[in-house]
Formats: sequence, structure tokens, C-alpha cells
Amino acid sequence: MWTRTCVGCDRPGPVICLSCTGEGALRPLGEPVDFVADGRVLDVYDSGLGRAVAVAKGKPDRRTASVLARTLRQRACQDPEVFGWLLTATAVSWIPSPWPRRLRRGFDLPALLAAELGSVSRVGRARPLLHVSPGVRQAATSRRGRQDNLRGRIRARDRGVEGVVVLVDDVVTTGATASACARELLGTRVETVRLITLCQAGDAAHRESGHGVQML
Repeated sequence: MWTRTCVGCDRPGPVICLSCTGEGALRPLGEPVDFVADGRVLDVYDSGLGRAVAVAKGKPDRRTASVLARTLRQRACQDPEVFGWLLTATAVSWIPSPWPRRLRRGFDLPALLAAELGSVSRVGRARPLLHVSPGVRQAATSRRGRQDNLRGRIRARDRGVEGVVVLVDDVVTTGATASACARELLGTRVETVRLITLCQAGDAAHRESGHGVQML
């Protein structure tokens, strides 16, 4: 008889068990990200949640991706401060994957996450504010090389947005991608960028090794 198991820990149960979704609330980023005023994360990448993210993006597995998106929305709604961000933001957006990866997977995990958060925000939906051109995968470069790898590849799609933008991503490794996206938005009429992510790499060695899943 076939038994469902959690993609994060392989124990019998739902697609992602409560233990692997962190159970607790969103918490401040372990390390700040340049140009981001404030950020919240659900768990470290080296966790059951991180393994679920890898399954969603690596297989790819849209069912797991959808569960991750609903989980992030639930945690955000349970956190008064983060829910306040969503109720006061002028836009909710995401850090997009380049089109070849979106085409291969059939979905973009950050976009699914942002759609769930956008649905409970003041604006009622997420908006695509950024474009990222194809290039060398971030995970294939050193920490120092990631900023150079992003140069010229990120641009704002809508330069008329003002106020506060809540930016959503699935994983923050070095923070280079989130920083570059936030800087691009701040170069328009946006005044403040806040970041919400599922996972953050837990230590410098892990981030330097390229084991994260920032596959730009």
C-alpha cells in the first residue's frame, strides 16, 4: 500500500509536515541584505523546509511549491508585524527566475509565493516589477563573483510604483540577488523595500560553496 511521505524528512504524513515548515513564526534574517530595510525568513536552508524547496525547484514539483506558498501566507498572516507590511505596502512583487528556468519548471516558485502573499495584502495581488535576464547560474559562481554576474541583468519593469514594496523570494544565499533587485527598485520611485523569504543559507561556508538554490 502506497503511503505519502513528507518531502522534507521522508516521514509518513502530508506533502510537507509541520516539523519541516518550521512550526514557528517568521524571524529576522540572520544577516541583513544591502538596500533592504527589513527582512523576514521562515527557516534556514539546511532544514526540512530547505529540502522541500530543493524538491519543488529541482524535480520540479508544483504540488510541493503550492504547499510552500500557502505555508508562507499562513505564517505571514500569523505575524502581526509582517501582516502589517502587507496591509501597508503599495506593491507586492518577487525576484523572478530567468525565462529558461521558468519554462523548464513550468512555474516560478517566487511568483507563487508572492501571489499568495499578494492575495492577503492591501493591493490584493502581486505585481511583476522586475525582469532578470538569463546568465550564469548564481549557484555556479563564487560569493564574490555573484555581484559581477548580476551586472546589467536586472531591470525594473514599472518605474511608476511609489512607496513601500514587499519583495518575495524563495531562498537568500549571499543576498547578492535580493540586494541588486532592491537597489534597482530604489532607483525608481520606490522608497522602501522589505523582503520575505522561505529560507536563508545558515552559514558563510554553505553560502560560499554554492549549495543554495538561487538559480538565476
